[in-house]
Amino acid sequence: MNKILIVFFGIFLLSLFFRITNLDLMEFKTDEAVNLLLAARPLFGHAFPPGGTVSSLGILNPPLFNYILLPIILINLDPKFVTFFIGLINSLAVALFFLIVRRYYGLSIALISSILFALSPWAILFSRKIWMQDLLIPFFIVLFFSIHKLVVEKKQIFWLPYASCSFFLIQLHPISFLFIALITLFLFLQKIKINFKYIALGFLIGLLPLIPYIAYEFANNCPDCESFIRAQNKFSFRYSPELFFRPLQILSQGNFRFILGNDTLTFAQNFPFVDALRRVFYFEYLLIPIGIVIFLKKFKNLKFLAYATIALPFAYFILKLEPFMHYYIITIPLLLLFLAVAFNFFISHKNLFLKIGSRILLVVIIIISIVFNSSFFELLKSKGSLQGDYG
Repeated sequence: MNKILIVFFGIFLLSLFFRITNLDLMEFKTDEAVNLLLAARPLFGHAFPPGGTVSSLGILNPPLFNYILLPIILINLDPKFVTFFIGLINSLAVALFFLIVRRYYGLSIALISSILFALSPWAILFSRKIWMQDLLIPFFIVLFFSIHKLVVEKKQIFWLPYASCSFFLIQLHPISFLFIALITLFLFLQKIKINFKYIALGFLIGLLPLIPYIAYEFANNCPDCESFIRAQNKFSFRYSPELFFRPLQILSQGNFRFILGNDTLTFAQNFPFVDALRRVFYFEYLLIPIGIVIFLKKFKNLKFLAYATIALPFAYFILKLEPFMHYYIITIPLLLLFLAVAFNFFISHKNLFLKIGSRILLVVIIIISIVFNSSFFELLKSKGSLQGDYG
């Protein structure tokens, strides 16, 4: 078998390990229960609702997630079974990410980024729930591939998946509009040839699952238009510096206190060695800026990906948005790519100290990620529930 295929399946299996195991410990709260209920309505003789769950801003979400869940639910309605497929899809996305990065950035960067991706605690947490945002990464990987086809290989037909996936991502999480807009703006500034025919077709494909939602809004004098206007009262109305830390924290275990809550102390008492080793991840905070600088110099035709990633927290800051971790799910693949670029630079450096030191650091981070994920599930098993946001 081809060596690349062996690595591909290895990455896939590694991604599966924490995404589809311990499904009895999956997070299942109101949002997950309502998503399952809405998607299952046809099984009980009811029509699909025109929308999904109601967002924190009081706006009805589009129904795309309901449609995606239906084929899975037709097989089995058990929440664990549905979560298994969501984890499976995310694991496949990680493996496909390896193939894409390997093709355009090299094997070393692909291995580093995809292994870290497979084991990243936040990436795992956001890939094993019945929640719309848990499908952001799979759709973004398709967008990521389309971007490289457009920029590197000049394949105009990939405007079609670019446009349709952009629209799907916005339907899964409306705040994704900001990141998609930034990428598209910087992409156009690259003076890439635009094919309006494929863009229009992709837009129409992306529009299809939204038709019932639009029909509902028109038929009822657009109730969500008023909700959108009132939504400004639900913004934080303060500039939160934490928005600039979240992209660094989401790479590994940063801000996991939000998940653990008062059980942060319990975790530290039960797993003191693991808790102490978490400080190693601060090295990633130093490596990300270095990786971005190297990326800008080495991959000049794709530098807009770095610009969009840097600009996103500034956009959130200007809009005074709350510093939620899930606002950065869509950036995880790019952040890990930049981190891998930095690691690759030091691993291949002529300086023996940098070469050996960076390799040791990478291995330690991988080991700590495995141990932390295992310890987190062990804590869940022993307590049954956590005193944080995880429920």
